[in-house]
Formats: sequence, C-alpha cells, structure tokens
Amino acid sequence: MRPRPTHISADNSRGLLTIRWDDHSECEYPFITLRTACPCAECRLRQKDRHSKSLSGELEIPLHSVQVRKLERLEMIGNYALRLVWQDGHSYGIYTRDDLRELCPQGQTMKEKTLSESSVR
Repeated sequence: MRPRPTHISADNSRGLLTIRWDDHSECEYPFITLRTACPCAECRLRQKDRHSKSLSGELEIPLHSVQVRKLERLEMIGNYALRLVWQDGHSYGIYTRDDLRELCPQGQTMKEKTLSESSVR
C-alpha cells in the first residue's frame, strides 16, 4: 500500500512544504524544487526546452520573482494528489503522492531523523 500524507504544511518564510506520511516518514520540500518540478504541461515543455539547451552547451539559470517562490494555498485533489497554488497565479501542476514521494529530498523516518540528530550532538 502506498503511503498517504497525514499532515501537510507550508511555511512561506522558510520556503518549505512539509509532509508527514503514514509510514512515519517526513519530507521537507524546498518551494524552488517543487516549482522547478511542476508537472503541468506548460512547465514540462519548459523543462524539456531547458534540458535540450543544457545538452547543447548553453547554461540557463532562471531567476524567479518572489511571487513565484511563495504559495497562496494548497488544495487536496481527491485522496491522490496535491495542487499548489503559487502567488503568481500558477496553479496547473497537480502533484500525485507518487510524485511527492519521488521528490522527497530526505526520505528518513521520523525515528531515524531523531536518532541521526541526537548522534550529531
């Protein structure tokens, strides 16, 4: 059975979306990572263009306004996905649970996270 979110929160001041999953893992997603990985058709086309340019030797570093990096709201789509509505109005990307798990930069369980933090001290 695929893990399901039990708690989702967004912190615009830190630029992080945090999801706790029912398998006891917790993921913190930087907004810039989520915006860059937006699964909507428009963004996928831009990602494809950016990828082909980088393969040709060109380097592009997109500069985003503050509105692009802040969330207006979160919307659950049924029990399978999350829509992120950005302050610049972009809201076409629907992130499935599988998308979000794949994007999880940490993937540690909360117990492992606590143990690893206590071993650093």
